[in-house]
This record gives sequence, structure tokens and C-alpha cells, in this order.
Amino acid sequence: MGEGEFWRGEFANCTSRQVGPCKLQACSPLSGDAGVSSLMHFKAGEIMVTGGMSNLTMTPDAAHNFIYFSGGTGTLWNAGDTLSVNASGDPTGVPAWTASIQTPGHVILTNPWGNPFIINKSTGVTFTWTFMGGPGQVVVNLSSNPGASCSFPASAGTGTIPPSALTDIATGVNGTINALDINEETVTAGEFQITVSMQTWGNLQGGLLASGAFTVQ
Repeated sequence: MGEGEFWRGEFANCTSRQVGPCKLQACSPLSGDAGVSSLMHFKAGEIMVTGGMSNLTMTPDAAHNFIYFSGGTGTLWNAGDTLSVNASGDPTGVPAWTASIQTPGHVILTNPWGNPFIINKSTGVTFTWTFMGGPGQVVVNLSSNPGASCSFPASAGTGTIPPSALTDIATGVNGTINALDINEETVTAGEFQITVSMQTWGNLQGGLLASGAFTVQ
């Protein structure tokens, strides 16, 4: 699956800070607002991705968003492939741009993964995984409010969310957790800064996606 959007604006109700490997974020909705102060979407033409197992072409919808489904179960790239991402641009929006990015590999998490996944605030939690090659970071997302997104080098095979990164999340909080292998590059097109992100979902040892519920104790 591929997706993209080009926008300018601020999530004015959100604050974030970095604690060790984790970015912590807390949001509170604005009165009479969906949580975003001002968000404008821009045209960017057509996007083509080449260099993998198959080429992708993404055409924007009426809202200027890009969504592509491969329609199958095959592999779109091998770990470490170099992809070229080319956007044709639009004279009323984002100029044409090109990015080159290496694709991440695939990780298999070896943690016991209960449902829910239990996180102990006083000890933190260490994740371990089997590294299958390629560049990138293993990113563990704790989706709650406040929440955390923690990044570790994929090649390390392990990463720890320390207790100091869990202080903002109250005991008893429930949320969703997932783990992905991600590689990103940033390019500039005119006044726009564009992040190109290649992601593969982590798997558990039984083959399921590394995604589910968590609770904090």
C-alpha cells in the first residue's frame, strides 16, 4: 500500500518532547475544532515509485490525497533496494521533486506479546527482534493521549523504552501498540519540506502483525 498527502498547518493543541529514544506527545482538542487549527492540502501532480519489485503510480483523488493498493500479497521491494520517488508537481501547489531512498527490511519481534501487551511504568519495557537486513529504525508506537513513539536502530536487535518515557502515561491507561521498520528521507521542493517514508510492519513469531492493545501498570 502507498499513500501520501501534502499540507501546511499546525496541530496547535499538541505539545511534544523527546525523552531518550522516545518522542512524547499530548493533545487537547480546541473548543469547537477537530483538533487542528488550520490545515491546507496542496496539489502535487502524479507520483511514481520505481526500482522495486514492481513500479507504482499514485494519482491524487479529489481531496489531493494519494492512496495505492497493490491488489496482491507479493513483495513490493527487497530489503536495501534503492527506490526513486518522482512527483510531477503542480503549478498551483507543490513543485516537481525527486527523492532516492533505501527500503527497510523486515523484523520479527521475539517478545511475549499478550493481549493486551502489559507495560510496567516502573521498569519500562525492552523489545527484541530478529533483524532481516536493510537500513532503518524499528519504531514502537504507543497510541494513547499522552502517547509515545520510540525509535531504535533496526540492526541493534533490541531497544528499551525507559521508565522516564512513561511518566506522562497514567497507570491504567489503555491504548494501541504497533511496531514497524521505517526508513525516511527528507527533500525540499520550493517552500515545501517533504518526508518520504518507507515502512514495513513488524511481525510476531507466529506470523501475526506486531499490533494490538496495551495497558499500563
